[in-house]
Amino acid sequence: MNVRYRNIDGALGGVALVLLLLCAVLASSCSHLFSTPRDAELRKLLADDRPAARVDFEGDVRPILEARCLPCHGGPSPAAGVSLDTREALFASGFRGSFVVPDEPLRSGLFRVIILSDSEPGAMPPTGHALEVGEIKLLRNWIRQGAQWGGEEDATLQPVEGAEPRSI
Repeated sequence: MNVRYRNIDGALGGVALVLLLLCAVLASSCSHLFSTPRDAELRKLLADDRPAARVDFEGDVRPILEARCLPCHGGPSPAAGVSLDTREALFASGFRGSFVVPDEPLRSGLFRVIILSDSEPGAMPPTGHALEVGEIKLLRNWIRQGAQWGGEEDATLQPVEGAEPRSI
């Protein structure tokens, strides 16, 4: 079998060169996204697809939501109109998709905003201390395991008393 290679020149060669330069610029401009130790831990977490220990909503997930999310996203006037204090609200679709998509963390708006770097628009919580990698891991594993809601279907979660919302 005779294989011929031809040189890329003319317009096609110019397009290839532009694409190569664009990739180089994008790669260098995105290096800040994973530059801190926390970001390196998140990168490892996102790459880890091993089965995890069973996550319990009542014991593991509910405390995170009540302490870290509900000070702003609970009650009668949730921030940005995004309420996370009921099962119905948590599994509802917003303008950017569903907050929680069982079995699919990367399609879940809740997960996508908690893994953003603090400097990224839309990162949650927006200011102050970000969720710990361990908290993010629990939420990711809970979603991967089907996001089972523990307790009563119509239960309303309550913010932890004394939990301070991050200032915006």
